[in-house]
Amino acid sequence: MQPGARRAPEQDTDASVEGLLAKPTFYVAHRGSQDNWPEHTAEAYRQSLDAGSDAIEVSVHETADGIFVCHHDASTLRMTGVDRLIRESTYDQLLELSNNAKPWLGQGSPVLPIPKLTDILDQYAASSVVFLEDKASGDPAKLLDIMDRYPDSTEHFVWKQSGTSNRHPAARNAATRPGATSSRMKSIG
Repeated sequence: MQPGARRAPEQDTDASVEGLLAKPTFYVAHRGSQDNWPEHTAEAYRQSLDAGSDAIEVSVHETADGIFVCHHDASTLRMTGVDRLIRESTYDQLLELSNNAKPWLGQGSPVLPIPKLTDILDQYAASSVVFLEDKASGDPAKLLDIMDRYPDSTEHFVWKQSGTSNRHPAARNAATRPGATSSRMKSIG
């Protein structure tokens, strides 16, 4: 499917993790398909799903005031030209910045804001599969709590983590701690 083309309604028959895994081949828009749109922006996620991606991958960082934002790097420098560490910045400070992918996508590329994770999940949690990668929050339970707010979270969310990450035990412990809901984590396979 070409960028900008709309998905046929029959392609949305089972936008769940189970439905995704049942396909012989599926496409995940890594960073919202950053080779086509400014990465980790609401526009990138929308466009990649409209172009036929089966799922989106969202990397998140937590701000100094506890807001999760969609951004791959710990610093805003590469995408905005301003060097701020996300964990040391408030969300309001990040609102002053915009993702600019013009150097590699061309002058027609829009300059777009850094989105809040909850805004993206409000838009896509019920209708898409979302791979979530906690890049550096330090407390996976906070992100799992956000995921739990959405109905059928284990049907639409996949916890993604680098194989070299030291966060696997923390995420597993947060998901299975006493009092955690059974919807926290479901094994695949």
